[in-house]
Amino acid sequence: MRTLRLVALTAAVVLLGTACAGPPTPAPSRGPAPSPAADPGYDRLLRQVKPDGTVDRATALAAFSTAIGPVPGAPTVTDAPGVRASGTAAVWWTLAHWRELDDAQQGAVRGALLDRHIAPAAFVAAGAADPDLPCSTADSPDAGRLRPTLDAAVSDIAGRLGRSLRIPVHLTMNRAQRENHPDGSLTVMYTYPCRGTGTADGTRPTGCTIHVNPHAFDTTFSDADRSAFLVHEAMHCYVLDLLGPAAENLAPWLQEGIPMWVQVALRGGDAKATEKWYQYLEPDRRSLFGRSYDAIGFYAQLAGSGADVWSRIDPMLRGFGAGGNAAAWRASSARAAFLRGWAPGTLHGRRQGAAWDITGYGIPPARPSQGTARQLAAGDTVVAKTPAAGVDVVSLVLPADAVLLLTATGKPEGLLGSADGDHPVPDLLTAPVCTAAAGCTCPEGSPAAGVRLPGVAAGPADLAITGGLARSTVTVTVSTLADHCAQPPQCLPGTWTMTGSRLALVGGVSETGGAGAVLRIEADGTAAASFDPMQPVTFRARQGLAGTLQYDGTARYRLKLPPENDSTGTIGVGVVDLDRVRVTVKITSPFEDTVFDHEPLGRLARSFGSGVHLDGRPLGSAHSFKCTASTLTLIADGADGVTGTWSFRRSS
Repeated sequence: MRTLRLVALTAAVVLLGTACAGPPTPAPSRGPAPSPAADPGYDRLLRQVKPDGTVDRATALAAFSTAIGPVPGAPTVTDAPGVRASGTAAVWWTLAHWRELDDAQQGAVRGALLDRHIAPAAFVAAGAADPDLPCSTADSPDAGRLRPTLDAAVSDIAGRLGRSLRIPVHLTMNRAQRENHPDGSLTVMYTYPCRGTGTADGTRPTGCTIHVNPHAFDTTFSDADRSAFLVHEAMHCYVLDLLGPAAENLAPWLQEGIPMWVQVALRGGDAKATEKWYQYLEPDRRSLFGRSYDAIGFYAQLAGSGADVWSRIDPMLRGFGAGGNAAAWRASSARAAFLRGWAPGTLHGRRQGAAWDITGYGIPPARPSQGTARQLAAGDTVVAKTPAAGVDVVSLVLPADAVLLLTATGKPEGLLGSADGDHPVPDLLTAPVCTAAAGCTCPEGSPAAGVRLPGVAAGPADLAITGGLARSTVTVTVSTLADHCAQPPQCLPGTWTMTGSRLALVGGVSETGGAGAVLRIEADGTAAASFDPMQPVTFRARQGLAGTLQYDGTARYRLKLPPENDSTGTIGVGVVDLDRVRVTVKITSPFEDTVFDHEPLGRLARSFGSGVHLDGRPLGSAHSFKCTASTLTLIADGADGVTGTWSFRRSS
């Protein structure tokens, strides 16, 4: 709806295909002129020109109807043989009386002269303001009916953004259909940055002109639709006011996506918004950074995740100028709740549960078809793959009595939805799962006897992922339970589930609990600990102080494993990444209080210094270990003021 390019104006004689450069030289007056109907003949029409070069409305319409095309209500010329001396004169005369024509007559003239799918020359009577020119310093005379609607839009946006416009906004009603989309579809409105009567390309605008095309008044649009469209254009003026010439270089997902969301956020659904929603919901793996108007869904889902989108708009716009798409993305505050639900939400209700739907004004009732779900069997592999700032959804049918191994590149977020509920993707990357909702255990006599696998239900499922700002993949590999249990597990590498901890800290503090945390150790020493399933850790101190520690999120490590597959030894810790781990600390005795509420653990560790431990968290430093085929014990020896053990059972 907005463009910063100038439209070239072509001469009227080129459009009409005539060699005449302008109106004919006025003929001298010959006394009272008979009416055109009583004195037929085109040549006689030309003699109706007054000394000042003008003709009356009836003569203009008769000339146009004869030389260019029929006009309702035009006087009839019955004797007009031969070649016309000038079609241009008829055009100029008629447009000089434009405001005197009714809607049907204006439509006939416009249809005879203009192709609605291009932006042709403007024909304007001498001395009259041209509403089709890009920039104005005042509203066009016929803009009064929409001015209150525009003023309301400007005021509503100011209230949400917390800033007022510093530049005037002028409204003009185009006579011709201009600035259509590259695909040939018609534009309802568009906006120019202006400096006086000229465009402000490359310079800071001192004004903003909104153009309303004839298409805006098609019967397919209601007054409510036009109100929504004016909100969209007013938001462009706010962007121009904020950024100046830098607005011209915004990526389309910001330049058009933000006004599209503002349009529906303030005025509800409309025909154009629904059209863009359909494009957003197409299962095409497109990056947000490649979208335009159809980025409306991103902002709607961001709002649905709890983010205050209005407060993020200006930081995102400024961020793009400082660091491009990545900086604008970071300024959006797309946090964990959004990342988890972004891809599932795009299914728009095709799967049960709030996580698998999306809300927004103007959204269509159903998502375009996802296609046929892939039936998996042992030996199959399927990959979900996202671009940067994109999503992917893969529909599957999971076989019964199988083992699924999910591996990833990047840091994918999202859900695997199956018949037994939703499974966060990061949790599934920590251990293989079997297709039995209650889980599976490797049988006695098998090399992996006693290893227990968590379960997901067999049957229809959807894997929905995003990598956030980065590309990511999730690969699902299918095997049989028998094949999986036939592989003897290495001692340390594998997936371990905590069964509990018993720790003593300096100062007489004791800690117990923490069952459920999942530790995944790879053969190359990379490791991840998922604390989301973890039960609270209970602590007790002297003088009756007691409380709980609750962790959530995932810690990542680079470990130094023993060179051999030893069952005892020392695990060294090279790198600890706590940026995605949060802690809640509650005092339960002798009073009740919440000391920290989902506070980032990395921030606490940095602020308190390396000598402070929030324990219940294994691998904060080097540990001794003992392991068997099914159990692992990490041992803290007191070197960091902590003694005790964390106990695990093998999951894979």
